[in-house]
Amino acid sequence: MDPNSWFYTLSAIPQTIASLIALSATFIIFKLNAIDSNINTDVYHIRIFLNVLNNNFEPYIGRKDLREILNPLKEEIKKLDSEKESLGLDRIIFENLQSACRYIISGKIVDWYPLHEKNLYKFITYKYDSLKGGYMSKNIILDYLKKTLILSSISVVLCLLFLSQFEASTGFEVIINNYCIARFILYFLAVFSIESIIYAVYSIFKISKIS
Repeated sequence: MDPNSWFYTLSAIPQTIASLIALSATFIIFKLNAIDSNINTDVYHIRIFLNVLNNNFEPYIGRKDLREILNPLKEEIKKLDSEKESLGLDRIIFENLQSACRYIISGKIVDWYPLHEKNLYKFITYKYDSLKGGYMSKNIILDYLKKTLILSSISVVLCLLFLSQFEASTGFEVIINNYCIARFILYFLAVFSIESIIYAVYSIFKISKIS
């Protein structure tokens, strides 16, 4: 087998994958930043709810695990009853909750008005679902990114490994001069690299669908 073909093939595959990963990483980082922005907004709003519902705002300020914010709100939502007056809360707490929601909505989302019991309950559960959805979306994106990087790294490492052997060892010429072995190695690297590229493109497509 022509050594130049071997050399150029092993050189081209890592360059192609590296370019694709750079583009993928740029898109994924942009997507993660958008999701993080929504998550931060929801966390801020949920901390307001928790402060009103149980007067226990401070313990939630420094927590980074979103489950430590979601779980307390979930427990508070269970205590609410949209069919009861003031959601089953003390009247003062209910009015404070209404004021907090007015502050969050700030007249921008008219669909939640008037802020009676049912709309208030729907808005709080909406914020819970929004944060939970953002948390799950972020984990899905990171999982796609991790798998893409693993597959791509394996392809690049294998190519570089064979390339280094090609440059460093004259004994390696026995392999590339054996047409069957050389063709098998190149086919294997090509197929594995193509799978990596396809998965990277698939990941970008799936991530683009995540809102």
